[in-house]
Amino acid sequence: IPNAEEVGESAYHFTSPFLVSYIQKYEVAVTATAQQENEYSGPQQAIDIIARKGGFPILAHPWNDPRTYSALVGYRGVEIYSAYASVMTRRGYGMFRGSDKNGVMQKFWDKLLAKDQSILGIAVNDHFGPDADPSTVDRDLQDSGKIIVFAPASDLASYRQAFQSGALVAVQDFGAVKDQYPTLRRLEVSDGGILLETDGRVRWVSMGLPIGDGPWLDSHTLPRGSTYVRAEISNTEGSTLFTQAFAIRPVGDTNGDGVVDALDRLLCDAVAERTDKDFDHVAACQF
Repeated sequence: IPNAEEVGESAYHFTSPFLVSYIQKYEVAVTATAQQENEYSGPQQAIDIIARKGGFPILAHPWNDPRTYSALVGYRGVEIYSAYASVMTRRGYGMFRGSDKNGVMQKFWDKLLAKDQSILGIAVNDHFGPDADPSTVDRDLQDSGKIIVFAPASDLASYRQAFQSGALVAVQDFGAVKDQYPTLRRLEVSDGGILLETDGRVRWVSMGLPIGDGPWLDSHTLPRGSTYVRAEISNTEGSTLFTQAFAIRPVGDTNGDGVVDALDRLLCDAVAERTDKDFDHVAACQF
């Protein structure tokens, strides 16, 4: 698919799925000209120009201090697994020595999901894909980061629609023989909970903490204050499927801000005075 790599600078860079316009970093010392429409200066402008020109900004390997990214807004996904991090950790290289950077990225994703449940989690290979020189990487880590997109047809428009809607899972594939990760045969969401039909072990995560195991999640057992839940499906070799987040809206949260408070009651009072049956919040106020 169309995509640019290394958009941005130093600690921040982004990939840009579906971007088909040429963009570049603005460096006045090099060009000695005014910044052009297709140029960005700084990470926020990089995000903005990707989105403005039809791309899907994804924050690459957010394994630094979370405060590094606190001022950034508008990106739509983050990397949560990188084969590069696994390889460098196994080698004991530099900042990876004794540090699980993939775990750091997954914790960062959970922090983002607490506020915005639409942020996608993406797994990548980053230098160690299926064509990597086998003498430079252990077989279980080669081609260990990928995504499966549930597109209804094999064309770019279908792929994009599925991708952007979150119809995908991120895969950590640790098998010496590839593509033996757990199979997810069915995913069903109802008012009562979420059912996964799979041959793997299921762990449910909400607000960064494990909240249960097994293929069925009962919505009535969710911890108070939860804004999302996601599943990790693993097998004995350590391969894992990461589902995207399921947003949780508390009963009574009529305005969708994640809390039940006086603002919800004010909104429902306003709804009660209307006769428009198609008003967006009518159903939400019937609690």
